[in-house]
Amino acid sequence: MNRAFLAISILCCAVLPLSARGQTDQHDSSRTRSTRQQNAWLSGGVGIGTAGIAGPTGTVSGWYSNNSLLVGAHVVDVVGFFGPEVHDTALLVGLCDLRRHTLFLIAAGPAKLGGRGYRYENGVTATIPASEIGAALHVEANVHIEVIGIGVDFFAARSNNRSLKGATLSLQLGWFGS
Repeated sequence: MNRAFLAISILCCAVLPLSARGQTDQHDSSRTRSTRQQNAWLSGGVGIGTAGIAGPTGTVSGWYSNNSLLVGAHVVDVVGFFGPEVHDTALLVGLCDLRRHTLFLIAAGPAKLGGRGYRYENGVTATIPASEIGAALHVEANVHIEVIGIGVDFFAARSNNRSLKGATLSLQLGWFGS
């Protein structure tokens, strides 16, 4: 049975592409417009984040999209008035849905989290590394015209000893298309 399945699979893979070999579409390919869309923008925002107790937060990110594939980087800093100060720097890959005047993206990737070299939990102070490798998630939604937009960013990052999450109101500058 396995040999028969293998033989049929090889035959299908070899024969089926031949049937489409000589076909052309009915449109002149020199006149068709490519639907490829490339965009790049920078985003910066302020808001609130938490690494224990909520505190002011700043984000800066840069993005490049090719159709719906997205690559970028972000830097997030959460200032803890009564808790730890935590920051992360991340390289992110994800998907975006870019429309005429709106954008939605979600991206994840490796992050370097840092902050104070200690952690206080349950009455015990523990020494932790100054920086650690973890994972980050970034979600952004905005409304824009060709080169400027305003939006909301949500982010989260986690390593062994640190975590942060929050939201910012952000301004985007770059090329969003027409």
